Amino acid sequence: AVQLIRKKADPFIGFPNGLAQRNALSAEIQAGLDRLKELGVIQRFKFTIYSSVQDAVLGNAFVTLELVPQFETRKFLTSVVLKAS
Repeated sequence: AVQLIRKKADPFIGFPNGLAQRNALSAEIQAGLDRLKELGVIQRFKFTIYSSVQDAVLGNAFVTLELVPQFETRKFLTSVVLKAS
């Protein structure tokens, strides 16, 4: 899931992080995670994308992710940092 988020976010990294870009990134991540759900890899998920004002100008974003894998009752929390290298 983390690799999927990085792959989906790659075209957005390093560019100004306005509302339109954040919505497009959110739609890409949603579609990718929905696909993992259809394939039976995960049961459910939640994610949020956060950027401070300074991070938005620099093109950085932070994705917090809550996943429940298939056949599990536990949920896993992780964060993905998206920033230009």
